[in-house]
Amino acid sequence: MAVINLAMADSSHAMRDEAAIVTGLGMCYYHIPVPFDAPNVDQLREFMAVMRSLEGKKIWVHCVRNWRVSAFMYHYLRHEKGVSLAAACSPMIDEWLPLMSDAWKVFLVMTPDDIDI
Repeated sequence: MAVINLAMADSSHAMRDEAAIVTGLGMCYYHIPVPFDAPNVDQLREFMAVMRSLEGKKIWVHCVRNWRVSAFMYHYLRHEKGVSLAAACSPMIDEWLPLMSDAWKVFLVMTPDDIDI
């Protein structure tokens, strides 16, 4: 099993010593800090590479509100797994869309060519 954390380490909701706790329980831990106001393609590429490396394992991806997770998983499901648009969009994206910043709207419309996968 593996845990991927997309939240910032200094988030008010960050779990102190999360990496040590997770690895102490025998799981793999990956931290890909994504500033909420500035998601970028490099973070997405790293996420996709980690997800590929964990193929076949149980993975828990989290952040603070699961909005980052929804956006990153959307790209993974659409571009790596070939899932339909409707199936790749989580209910969290629908909830978040009216509040979503332009940075995230741009992030969500990236194509495989933009991501270079």
